[in-house]
Amino acid sequence: MWRCPIKSAVPSQTHRSSSLLCDNRVMTDESPIHTVHKRVCHTFLRHWKAHNNAYPKLIKMTPEELRQFNIVNSFGKPNELWGVPIEIDPSTTGVMIAVDGTEMPLVEGY
Repeated sequence: MWRCPIKSAVPSQTHRSSSLLCDNRVMTDESPIHTVHKRVCHTFLRHWKAHNNAYPKLIKMTPEELRQFNIVNSFGKPNELWGVPIEIDPSTTGVMIAVDGTEMPLVEGY
């Protein structure tokens, strides 16, 4: 579960954080922000399994997905995960470019 990193004096108080309206409630697995991060992590697991633990070349996501992803990954480098760059592509459905150049869709499950 993910909590907003900004602590407010009143738990129900709302505030803006990284252009996200945040109210300090726990985000559930169904939240869009959590879902984007989970899809990327699950695709990493599938990639490692299929390519002998090699890292992928690139991740492509829409601008909105990348914004959501960067909020969850706020302690890492923006537009990157574990050294793999993340590229904005408004026309993508979300893909990981594998080490062999094939595209793997960013989907849950591994």
